Amino acid sequence: MSPRTALADAHDGTLTAQRIERLAAVAVGAVLVAMIGFSVIPALRERFVFHPAQDPVWRGLVPQLVHFGIAHLGLNLLSLSLQTRIAQVLGRAREVPGVLLFSMIVVAAGLKAMNPPMSWYVGLSGALYGLVAWLTLEHARCARSRLLRTAGAALCALIGLKELSGLWWPTGFGDWMGVQPAPAAHVFGFLGGLLYVALVALYRWRRSRRTA
Repeated sequence: MSPRTALADAHDGTLTAQRIERLAAVAVGAVLVAMIGFSVIPALRERFVFHPAQDPVWRGLVPQLVHFGIAHLGLNLLSLSLQTRIAQVLGRAREVPGVLLFSMIVVAAGLKAMNPPMSWYVGLSGALYGLVAWLTLEHARCARSRLLRTAGAALCALIGLKELSGLWWPTGFGDWMGVQPAPAAHVFGFLGGLLYVALVALYRWRRSRRTA
């Protein structure tokens, strides 16, 4: 390969990466706008509620954009914005929409598989815990020192244990958020993030084996 061809390929790769970054930013922006719309318009807020006992999994996606109360909405808007910014710092912002969607699917499937199933569910907090799991492990993977890698993995484990404990000892956040927290959704979302990390790691391993 000539130097000119190599430079052209590198330039094309940079342009492709930039386009993907922009598309990811647009997707996250669309989610933020949709969260506001579905939460402040009464007709939408009341229509899109997930009932795991009778609704299929795919109908559990849009209700995760619905929030009851300003505190509930504001907290999740802030969380998604902050985590997206952290992903940008790590150079992984383009993966945020995929991780979020994957975690939303796992949350909906998990809530439907519960026995007995939850009566109803709205909100993005479960899927946001999937982002938390992914971000902490991405930090651990990309960190340059062993101390930082260990800190990222430990933080992931601590957050996971905290959410697991919420299944038995729920917090009282519902008193000021306007809606009771759903610890099971948080756990399923966190597991979704872990599963995403595992699948990506498996893909990278298989690709490295093929190119070795």
